[in-house]
Amino acid sequence: MTDNFEYLEEDFNQQSLDARQKIDDLPNHVGEQKKKLIREAQKDLNEVKMTLDEMEKAVRSMTNKNRSAANKKLRSYKQDYKEMNDELKRGKEKYPNTKRERDELLSGRHKKDQRNLDQRQKLLEGQQRLQNSNDSVNRSLRTSAQTEEIGNEVLQELYSQRETLTQTNENLDDIDEEVDRGGKLISVMWRRAITNKLILIFVIILLLGLIGLIVYLSAFRKKK
Repeated sequence: MTDNFEYLEEDFNQQSLDARQKIDDLPNHVGEQKKKLIREAQKDLNEVKMTLDEMEKAVRSMTNKNRSAANKKLRSYKQDYKEMNDELKRGKEKYPNTKRERDELLSGRHKKDQRNLDQRQKLLEGQQRLQNSNDSVNRSLRTSAQTEEIGNEVLQELYSQRETLTQTNENLDDIDEEVDRGGKLISVMWRRAITNKLILIFVIILLLGLIGLIVYLSAFRKKK
């Protein structure tokens, strides 16, 4: 949505420039030429208003981080539109409709031309500063969006590592259980081996006793 807002800004700046040029040119026309110029300026302002409406929709769709800066710019653009609209309304009433009235007005305005030129130059400088400010804000918005994207990637990587560590921990628990089970089995086998050895020793002793008894009985019979 930030890119859409920037495209709408470009449209707004061009439409505002077109409307401003026509409004500023109103004093130089009379009669039908003046009426035609007023209609064209009004058409430009209508396009400016529609663009502002689209920009407002784009702002509502932004994230909270980007919305604040965009809202600030939008308020400034709305103020520009209001000023141009007011100037056009005044122009419909103020500027002459006949050549005679125009000549009389121009003769009275001759001394003000230089001052108006200075004011226009200041206005252009102000617009340039505003454009520079807009460019800086746009760069900040793009940087913020890139930072947010990198942050999301880092969070996803950390989540993946956490899942891996959790799985490894579960595997270690399984290994511990197997080791405990193996230890118990070895202990049982060791006890059985000891028992078997004791039984074997007992059998050997028993056999030796029987052999000794047999030898004794054989020797005793020979003596008789």
